[in-house]
Amino acid sequence: MKNFLLICIFFINSVGCTPIPDIPNLSVDSLRQIPPKHRAIIAKIAADHQDFCYFKLGRNFAELGDEAFGEGFVVGENSLETIRISYWRRASVLYQNFQCDGSNDWRATNGIKSFIIVNDKVFEAWVAGALFTKKQGTKTIVVIPQDPVLCRKGRSREGCLVELHWDGLRSKFVSLNGPMILTPYKRAFQ
Repeated sequence: MKNFLLICIFFINSVGCTPIPDIPNLSVDSLRQIPPKHRAIIAKIAADHQDFCYFKLGRNFAELGDEAFGEGFVVGENSLETIRISYWRRASVLYQNFQCDGSNDWRATNGIKSFIIVNDKVFEAWVAGALFTKKQGTKTIVVIPQDPVLCRKGRSREGCLVELHWDGLRSKFVSLNGPMILTPYKRAFQ
């Protein structure tokens, strides 16, 4: 019995002590709220964008030296959240609120890209606001706000919400009211 308890304690500590990646400006506390297997994926997405940032800033290295990198690459502190997409499943959402020497080269005038991580899959979509969920019967619906410019002609502001449902059997999102706006993540810098 004593050995069994020691094994249980070891297992609980190993799961609870999953390494926390070092991502510029994201606190360890915010990363602890994220499912452990999503942390490495978030670190890779941030690293892809950091590579692009340093490539861009490095073009001026010959004339400016280390000053060319200025503030460097930073992830906005409120860029990460977790949402429940089904009774058993949580998704991590990373908003592309990144700074490269003080400017966000990835933000568009009508929204910001978000990365939705479920299991080991990463989806991306442009959003006009934070994702949220609502209940519809027994289903959890993920609501993605869209800019009114992107809405179909004649739809009101309230109609600019794309609703998705996570289909756990097929491991994919299903659109409930319009075109599928989520696409698989592709690296930003190759």
